[in-house]
Amino acid sequence: MNMSELKRGLCRRCKKGTKTLLAAVREGHKECVQIILADHERFPVFDATKALGYAVRYNQIEIARLALEEGANPSPKLDVETWETSPLHYATDKGNLEMVKLLLEFKADVDQLDLCTRMTPLSIATELGHTEIVRCLLESEADVNLERYAYDEAPLHVATRLGHLEITRLLLSRGADVDIHCPLYFACKDNHVEVVRVLLANTPKPDLYLGEQEQPLSIAIYHGYIEIVDLLLKAGVDINRECQDSCTPLEWAVKHNCEGAVPLILEYQPKLDRKCSSGIGVLHFINQKTKVATVKHLIRCGANPKDANKKGECAIWVAVRANNELVTEYLASVLIGQLNKVVGEGTVFHIACRYGSLNMVRILAEAGADVNFAAPGGGETPLQAACGREVDGSKLNDTLEVIRYLIHNGARVNDGGGNLRSPLHKACLSSAPEVIKLLLAEGADADCKDSVGRTPAHLICYRGLEHYRELSPSENALVARDSMGRTALHYAVLSGDVELVEEVLEGHKQHPDYQDTYLGLVDKDGWTPLHWAARCVSPLTDHWIDMVPMIEYLVELGYDLAAKGKARDTEWMSVEVAIYHDADQDVKERLVPDDLEVNQLLPGTKFKGSFFCGGCFLPVVGFIMECQVCDNFWLCFKCQAYREFLHPAGHKLEQFSDEYDWGAKEWVPVERYSPCGSPILSLELPADAPLA
Repeated sequence: MNMSELKRGLCRRCKKGTKTLLAAVREGHKECVQIILADHERFPVFDATKALGYAVRYNQIEIARLALEEGANPSPKLDVETWETSPLHYATDKGNLEMVKLLLEFKADVDQLDLCTRMTPLSIATELGHTEIVRCLLESEADVNLERYAYDEAPLHVATRLGHLEITRLLLSRGADVDIHCPLYFACKDNHVEVVRVLLANTPKPDLYLGEQEQPLSIAIYHGYIEIVDLLLKAGVDINRECQDSCTPLEWAVKHNCEGAVPLILEYQPKLDRKCSSGIGVLHFINQKTKVATVKHLIRCGANPKDANKKGECAIWVAVRANNELVTEYLASVLIGQLNKVVGEGTVFHIACRYGSLNMVRILAEAGADVNFAAPGGGETPLQAACGREVDGSKLNDTLEVIRYLIHNGARVNDGGGNLRSPLHKACLSSAPEVIKLLLAEGADADCKDSVGRTPAHLICYRGLEHYRELSPSENALVARDSMGRTALHYAVLSGDVELVEEVLEGHKQHPDYQDTYLGLVDKDGWTPLHWAARCVSPLTDHWIDMVPMIEYLVELGYDLAAKGKARDTEWMSVEVAIYHDADQDVKERLVPDDLEVNQLLPGTKFKGSFFCGGCFLPVVGFIMECQVCDNFWLCFKCQAYREFLHPAGHKLEQFSDEYDWGAKEWVPVERYSPCGSPILSLELPADAPLA
């Protein structure tokens, strides 16, 4: 077919709507493309730039050269409708080195940004690891520091992040900024050892501390990249400078169990007596996975295992809390005489008995810990501490084993300290029926009284019927009063267990001195069981109890809704106690007396977390007194009047927080607005009146 016939055939195809240029380029028909580009009259919709785009897409190098020679723009303006990516971007993305060279020969813009990715050709070539294309682009003066706008990444950042060693060298040779977006950090983060080596050998050297929250050294330590740690140390990183979370490199290595980094850092003689603001030293970063070899190495190099934090706790306390038995055993061997040192209200042995494994308890006991030691001034014994252990599921067996071990190794079952006089008191308050049974079998005294006059029978009534029957308290124990004037009945109502209260009441009725007097059983402040039930909370938990059945039961028994008892020199009805504790609407409505003379209408401040009264063990609400000496001792609005029974006289107590939240709203009974038939009062409901 001669040229004339070819031209006529192309015209026919064009008139039929055929994508003539696309087809010609795709099939590599250079002559057809030449005809189309040369005859603007017959082929007005085609141009050289479009031909170039097709040629690059289908890797037709000769046609691309033809289009460029015919005036094609190698870097057309990009827009959504025609060009989303330039020919140079496309050729780079496909790794087409020859096409890239051709486009650069015709002065394609090496720094043009792609419309979608906002990347330069150099960034694309770097990301995809096209080393020779990177070389060509750099020889054409591509900007080595031009950022990829979508992710704020410069080419060197991309190369180091992906570990492209040769490209990193090329970029550095062309003057790439070694600190823009912390390339060293990302090379360390992904363990690209040789890239790190090249960066550190560069002049200028990169910033050794630049990173994203972390630093190069801290991220290498965190991931355990020992070779990179060694390179950074040799490069001159300051071993006493904090690298992350206020930790020095050595502290960070201990914290994250990078055993290989510890001896490397110690070779540079870091300060081992450094302490942060809370008094924490390097050995306070011991955790459950810390190796004995690491601790030995630190101590051998000068770390002092007796150094204590601001609380007075040294390294062995940390090891015990972390339940690291091997490290604890080693530290116990070097800390002779420290195991019975009192910190706060107990020793490290108390911590082990409260939280640790049986083997941890055994390790410390065999190393010399006193199984009967109670800290002067109200500390509990190790056996009491063990009675406060968790008892859920499989943890119950662990608790029983620890208690048996202590008793069989000399722990006296009726010795105790603190507000709770004995281990049995502690078990009745917070442990399982099986623990109570074990203590009784070992000779625990069920009638002993604590510093507030409570017997185990009082505390067991907080817990429910199963615990109560395990103790099986005597009638005398049930009617005995504590220092606040409470009997077992005042405790039992807080369990929310009506069946338990019925058994306790039966015990009251059977006692010869208390028959038919249970309705008059008020504490020293005049609080009836109904007042206590109105608090609607459980001891030592933040769980709310459905107290409606209990309140209905007590009201049916004849307890007076209008009876008043004191707290903080103010008289309270049971409904006011419920309002103060923000009890459920159903509870408050059942406690409203007929005359509606309610003065306390604001709920007290609620506190998130474990804030429990040291007198009644209930969650504190509203007015709280806090000890300024002890950790975690508070008294509620009711018990603060009895502080002399509950806490050492020399300990100052101060109000902890505001009694009421800002913006607290008064409670308004729904019955006030009953349209008719209300036994209380009938008023028209205001538009903005709250219902609860």
